[in-house]
Amino acid sequence: MDKPRQVLLIAFPTFSHYVSMVPLAKKYQSMGYKVSFTGTKAHKDLIEGWGMNFIACSYLQNYDISSFRIAVTLFVNSWLSPKFMKKRFRHYLQFSNEIAAIAAGDGIEKIVLDAHLSFYCLFFLEQLPYTIIFNTKLYTAKNNGFPPLNANFIASRNLIGIVGANILWYLKYIRPFTHKLLNKIVLKGYDEHQFIKRSLAKKQIEYNDFFLPAYKAFFHYELNMEKVPFQHYITRTNCIEYPWKKPGIKELYLDMPPYVNLQDISSYPNLNKFIEDFLELKKQNHSVVLIYCALGTMTSRYKKKCIQFYKVFLKTFDNPAKYRLILSTGDVPMHIFKTQNNAFIRKRIPQHSVLKLSNLMINHGGLNTIMECINFKVPMLVYPVNPNFDQKGNAARVVFHGIGLRGSLEKDNCDQLLKKANKAMSLRDNIRIHEWANNNKIDGIRIFNK
Repeated sequence: MDKPRQVLLIAFPTFSHYVSMVPLAKKYQSMGYKVSFTGTKAHKDLIEGWGMNFIACSYLQNYDISSFRIAVTLFVNSWLSPKFMKKRFRHYLQFSNEIAAIAAGDGIEKIVLDAHLSFYCLFFLEQLPYTIIFNTKLYTAKNNGFPPLNANFIASRNLIGIVGANILWYLKYIRPFTHKLLNKIVLKGYDEHQFIKRSLAKKQIEYNDFFLPAYKAFFHYELNMEKVPFQHYITRTNCIEYPWKKPGIKELYLDMPPYVNLQDISSYPNLNKFIEDFLELKKQNHSVVLIYCALGTMTSRYKKKCIQFYKVFLKTFDNPAKYRLILSTGDVPMHIFKTQNNAFIRKRIPQHSVLKLSNLMINHGGLNTIMECINFKVPMLVYPVNPNFDQKGNAARVVFHGIGLRGSLEKDNCDQLLKKANKAMSLRDNIRIHEWANNNKIDGIRIFNK
């Protein structure tokens, strides 16, 4: 019996990255491919729940210096414990062999590699000709006239806009440069960057032939698309991109709507009752609105400012005659917030089922969530939580397209939030369901380059 054709997806192991890659994975699955996702044990049930094969992967450990305490601990271990340094290098070698073996698996015809992990491909160079680099965000490498994705700046085609965007790229470069310098000091010169350079040198590959220089890269490592012979570079969508942005080298856009999972709300009795009451009230008072607030999966890292904002949110709309509120607190404990008659508060909410009924969503600016709001034609108020990634840039594009507004978690008070919410809800008619183009195909999957 012939073995099934296989597609391997190597995803950055977080829920949002898996969800970004699911539409492509399901398409391959419908075409008869056996689809496998790498992941940690924590993601096994999620992946198998989608009907896909799970492949355990240890992933390369990231020694992120996110606090003074961590910096001191790593400094002491690196400089005083030879065993710690040997352990790090041994793990790096073990992982490089592990991911090479996974990529060389029997029957694999296509590899889809998350752009966040693009440097992993240096461990399976033989498979590069049939490897797709998949960016779960918008285009991330430096593009003249377009600010980096962590900037609030709204792009424009005039001279000031172009110069301002380029200045922001150089300012962005300062932080990674100082971060790398700190890493080298703390880790005794043997940071991840040094390990990667050694791997490239052993393969007789120049660093700049494989990666872009740091001042052109949004991630720590962005592949040099002109010289690295992977098959395609696919960006998740261009539905909120600036209309004059042209595709980068090898760049194509995935032509698929977001993954939607409409769960049966009746399996959530308390939420179901809350929704039923809202719909009944809506019949009597057409002006009552449902506002849904969720700030993504990184609330635990920014707990203080999220709690502050949640309290402002609840206080602002504490008017049962006008508003019904659903708040997903994420990793912030629910008991912090007072019980409120017009508010339903839980750590986790079936987002798609609630979103389709909402008049407004207040979100963090994650690309998946923005695409879902567009899909359900729900205007947005975007409050970026993580200042270091793409949320600010996504928020700028939401404002540019007139499908929502943005705010500041730390600065906006009740009056400002109320004013922005009312204005954002008036933008609903600006939202146009994205028309998925069909002018190009790769392996039967619609991809477009305009």
